[in-house]
Amino acid sequence: MDKNTQKYINNLRPQFEEQNGIVNKKLQQKFAKEWKKAKLPNKKNENWTHTPLNSIQETNWKIYKNKEKQNIDLTKAEIPNLNSIKIVTLDGKYMPLLSDKTEEKGLFISEIKSATKRAETYLNKTITDKDKSIFLLQNMAFAEDGLFIEIEENRKIEKTIYLININTNCCENKLTQTHNLFIINKNSKARIIETFISDTEEAEGEKYFANNITEIFVAENANLSINTKQKVNEQTNIFNHVNIEQEKYSFFKQNIFSLSANLIRNEIKLEQKGEDSDSSINGLAIPKKKQIFDNVTIVKHHKADGRSYQTFRHIVEDAATANFNGIVYVMPDAQKTDAYQSNKNVLLTNKASANSRPKLEIYADDVKCSHGSTTGQIDKEAVFYLRTRGIGKKTAESLVLLAFAREVLKFIDEEICQEMMYKEIEKYFII
Repeated sequence: MDKNTQKYINNLRPQFEEQNGIVNKKLQQKFAKEWKKAKLPNKKNENWTHTPLNSIQETNWKIYKNKEKQNIDLTKAEIPNLNSIKIVTLDGKYMPLLSDKTEEKGLFISEIKSATKRAETYLNKTITDKDKSIFLLQNMAFAEDGLFIEIEENRKIEKTIYLININTNCCENKLTQTHNLFIINKNSKARIIETFISDTEEAEGEKYFANNITEIFVAENANLSINTKQKVNEQTNIFNHVNIEQEKYSFFKQNIFSLSANLIRNEIKLEQKGEDSDSSINGLAIPKKKQIFDNVTIVKHHKADGRSYQTFRHIVEDAATANFNGIVYVMPDAQKTDAYQSNKNVLLTNKASANSRPKLEIYADDVKCSHGSTTGQIDKEAVFYLRTRGIGKKTAESLVLLAFAREVLKFIDEEICQEMMYKEIEKYFII
């Protein structure tokens, strides 16, 4: 085992020995044993080539027990006129007193520990041995908090489920781990908006590491859309693992907007287990300064007539980095698959960098699959066209960048949410 991994594990092991976890003791011991043998990724790992982990491996992370804080300011998370069920988590812990009561029929929301018997059927089922990185194993063995959301069969949840995840920079080098589980049963439909925010914009050197897993099961003919905004302070690191399983005739959409943090890594693994399923995974990242934002996607088509579409757009400022690693597998039984991947990057300075690696692995012969990637500077012809219409250079550049961002914003179905995100993005570019 290399020195960096040994130091990382040795620091956390004594703290984890006091953790109960959300799985049974036997499974926890199994995952903990695997975690102790795992290694930190480095540049030799394909998906981590351009993601230095200095901020993670060189910090002595500490686990703090959640306190029942109620004086949290939620105003910056408000979305005017949104008809929603507000669910608040503090460092991953569900806070019922800050949340709305769940009154819609067929909708069950609780902390994951309260749903242990129901959750055991699904927990960790989306994670294979091949997936088990040191960070996934760490969460599987030692996560103590998380949300459980289940929708009964034949239910359409009219209100949007609004998840507000607040990171509190109250302590030095804070590590939190959340394991969420969402089950959308047969013929049901729901919309989720989730936002990640910090309680303070300036953390004064207090680093934060959120290592999260969300497992999602979308049953036959079920429909789930999720819009995610990540805007935390610049001392925060987010590892966001999202694993989805879809059954036949189901629909799933995930839109992720990464706006601020030190390091964000979104790893999305989606498996279409049933035929005639639809999937849409999209992302907009705007890193600045020396921030690093990663989007990693793995999509597997197991059955026929499936469709998956991915659109990722990155606008990179200053000396920041944006990375996209995406792969689509089309298995032998997945005839008539239609899969598409697109990643485009705009670099606003000479020091900004973007790395893109879209891939296809096709084991069926009757499919329609494509992928594409471009990296370059702002569209000078578009800027020139606007300037010939009497628009100043800075404003013209801002409008071109906003049009580029709209290529992802258009995938937000809910008008109120789309308007909110557009205004959020607009702040970055309008002079």
